Amino acid sequence: MKRIVIVGCGFAGPWTALGAAKTSHDLQKESELEIVVINRSPFHGIRVRYYEEDLSSTRIPLDDLLKPVNVSYIVGEVTIYPFTNYTIIKNFRL
Repeated sequence: MKRIVIVGCGFAGPWTALGAAKTSHDLQKESELEIVVINRSPFHGIRVRYYEEDLSSTRIPLDDLLKPVNVSYIVGEVTIYPFTNYTIIKNFRL
């Protein structure tokens, strides 16, 4: 099985994950591909509204956004790059 790992779920992260999920579905390759997002929090924030005092309405749970299209996520931070021949292990630091 192939894996696509998307680092960050700011502006481009969700579009990339959802686009990859749609393409794998359209090509009937869903069983051959795992899509994983790594993000610092379990939320996607609408950054253009960060000037607001109450940010609760700008946070979208990643479960609500990604789970319906079979994209998983890990709450964590990527600290090693360039991304060549690395194994990603949840909650692990070298």
